Amino acid sequence: MLSGDRDVARGRIGPFHVTLGGLAPHFHRVDVITPGAKDAKHQRVHDHVFVHPIFGNPISRSKTISQKAADLIKDRRYSLVISHDFGRFYNGIAAQSIKSDFGIPFISEI
Repeated sequence: MLSGDRDVARGRIGPFHVTLGGLAPHFHRVDVITPGAKDAKHQRVHDHVFVHPIFGNPISRSKTISQKAADLIKDRRYSLVISHDFGRFYNGIAAQSIKSDFGIPFISEI
């Protein structure tokens, strides 16, 4: 999952955290790539939801997301990428790159 929510990586319980709690029972594992923030760190929530904040220049965010996804794909197989798209569509661009590079289909939530 590619998300723009920074709160879950900060350990805050907000709407996205609650949404993940509703999704978690239906999946074996959920990996969420989020933008980094000053106090963001890797989190494990709802037993098998893993949050991976990324840091770096917003101009190259799509590339950074794609690189993080490639690292995760080395360790496990994914069936679907969900992209939460907004603003400059960094997540959607990265999702298209992941599809092109690895053949994993994606759904865009706008």
